[in-house]
Amino acid sequence: MPNIIRIQNGGTEVGILPERGGRVVHLSRNGGENILWGNPNLYDAKIEPQLWSPEWTDKDSFIPLGGAEVWLSPQKMWWKQQNRFSEKVDCPMLWPPDPYIIYGECKYPHTKKAITLTGEKSKISGVQIVQGIRVDKRGIVHHKVTATNISNKPVEWGLWFITRVPGFSKSFVPTDDEVVVTDPFHPERQGRAEFEVKDGFFSFAPEKIDTEKWKESMGKAISLQ
Repeated sequence: MPNIIRIQNGGTEVGILPERGGRVVHLSRNGGENILWGNPNLYDAKIEPQLWSPEWTDKDSFIPLGGAEVWLSPQKMWWKQQNRFSEKVDCPMLWPPDPYIIYGECKYPHTKKAITLTGEKSKISGVQIVQGIRVDKRGIVHHKVTATNISNKPVEWGLWFITRVPGFSKSFVPTDDEVVVTDPFHPERQGRAEFEVKDGFFSFAPEKIDTEKWKESMGKAISLQ
């Protein structure tokens, strides 16, 4: 089992997997339950980024470890700014995420309250991700991420934060009254999501969902992005 590094302060505990891209797999308050969704039974599974091949199946290429992690954006540019796998440049299948970033091993000097995670240098996206995570005395978690171009040519990327919580949990996002919810990526499997906007916050409304498609999908996790 990979080593979960735990930092804590002000009643908040954060658990991180440095050997799996530096993803956060635990977040709790005052000894309570973990609010993140994850797959602890898969933490032992590992993809060697340098061995990745376009011939791998989806199952081989992406292991749903869960938790909170950092991807690059936009997704439409995945695999377009690299020349290691020419067959992926024009491939319409924009998947999986960069394996160096989501599965690479991080160096992780840390204290009881903070950790710095230096990821592997990606030979696919041409960047190296460094994350700084600390918990202040009020128990607030601060997460700073930088991406450095380590290639010999210009690259252009944004940072994309993926946070997975249990499917039927209530999650609130600050917003105004004008909210547009796009159709799901897999309408044949999921159907349309129910949501509400109230008191300046957007949230999904799982209690209003009565389709078996969404119940089955949401029973696992929701990704907050």
